This record gives sequence, structure tokens and C-alpha cells, in this order.
Amino acid sequence: MHRNLGNLVHHEAVTGQVVNSKVFGKIIWSGDFYCCRKEWKKQRFRKLTSVIRRRETDNFVITIARQYGSGGRTVGEMLAKKLGIGYYDKDIIRMASEDSGIHETLFGRVDEYSSAKKPLFGKNGIYSGELISPQSKDFTSDENLFNYQAKIIRELAGKESCVIIGRCSNYILKDYPNVLRVFIHADWDFRMEKAAEKLSMSQKEIEKFLQKDDKRKDEYYRRFTGEEWKDATQYDLCLDSSKLGYEKCIEEIENQLKLLK
Repeated sequence: MHRNLGNLVHHEAVTGQVVNSKVFGKIIWSGDFYCCRKEWKKQRFRKLTSVIRRRETDNFVITIARQYGSGGRTVGEMLAKKLGIGYYDKDIIRMASEDSGIHETLFGRVDEYSSAKKPLFGKNGIYSGELISPQSKDFTSDENLFNYQAKIIRELAGKESCVIIGRCSNYILKDYPNVLRVFIHADWDFRMEKAAEKLSMSQKEIEKFLQKDDKRKDEYYRRFTGEEWKDATQYDLCLDSSKLGYEKCIEEIENQLKLLK
């Protein structure tokens, strides 16, 4: 039965349970409860918002950290081409420069010369992502240059599927859904051989170059994250390209990617 209560309509069966889902005046019945039309609209908005968020997370990101000479950049390019998605490496410096108005060479300087004297983001080295105002004397500080690159990385992750090379992107996106964090390494002889194909140096010079590059990346990562660059727990997948080869690395990444979807 149902009875009028002013502008409301109360509908109930003999058992006190709602019989069907129906609209009576301004009352919406659904299951064992009813709500006013205003509340129904709120619920509908929440559902639509949930759908939008699910669509946004349909995007996926693959971050690739790599040792010089391991072919990590090549794997990233091949993978992005195969999947038909974006590939971002040094483009991030250009994009951060355009976004901030800070000259591109300053971003390159941070990439090349950052050291591990001390973490920038508090005693634990935790990156917060807060941008420094242009009015501040610290606007072009290493900290803010990193912040702007991180901002670009987060924006890319929010709008498209892509492969991102280096720049602590695995750490910056560690709490994002649908992110596969990959580290590609290789044995020393393999790296020496691949480096020799690109660098016009003696064997001894190449050896020093690789050692210096490993140290630079390790210090850069520790400085901006407070963590260790070669720590396996920072990644979802670690691959030895000297044993697997590039194609097998791509295959392994694709297999792991399927688990994200």
C-alpha cells in the first residue's frame, strides 16, 4: 500500500519491503530504500564521475630506467612504436622549459651535474612536487627544475598512454594506477661493446665513461628521491638485455602489461 504524507509518498508492502523500483512523485524507490530526486541526482553524478575516472585509468605508462649501453632507450623506442603510443625522453626537458619559461640549457645542466651532496626535499629526500613561484630567488633552483619535469611527467601520465625514459619517472608515478616500472641492465662486456658503437673513445675511456654515468644516475636518483637507483624494489620488472636481447625484453614487458589491464 501507499499513503500520501504532504508532498511525499510512502510506499510499502505488507511486509514493509519495497515491491518494485518506481518513481512516486518526488520519491525514487530502488531495492529496499528510497531517496528524493536530489539525492538520486547526486548518486547519478557519482556514477558518471566513477566512469570518467575508469576511462582515465585506461591509459597506461611504461617507465624505463636503464644503464648506459644496455639498450634501454632502444627497447623503449621499439616498444612505443609497436604499441602505437607516445615516447618521451629528452622531449620532457623541452616541454618543461616551455611550461616554466626557464631556458632549456638550465634543465640540461641539472641532468648532467646533479650530485648527491644532500637530498632536496627534506631530510628523507621525499619529492613533494610543489612548484616554486617565479618571484622566488629559488625559481631556477635544481629543485624547481626537477619539479617542472615531474609536472610534465604527471601530465603525460594523466592524458595518454606512453613510454617515459628515465628522469625518476618510476618514482614520480609510483602511486599512479596502470604504471609499469621497468629497469633494464646488462653485463659489463655487453655495455662496453654497445658504448663503443656510439662513442669515439679508447676502451679505457669508455670504461671510465660508463662508471661515471652509473655514478651520475645513482646520485641523481638518490638526490631527488632519497632512494637507490639500482634497488630492484623501486621497479616492477628488471630485465638483463645482454641475456634476453631487445625483442625478448619487449615481449616480457608486454606480458607484464597485460596484468595491469
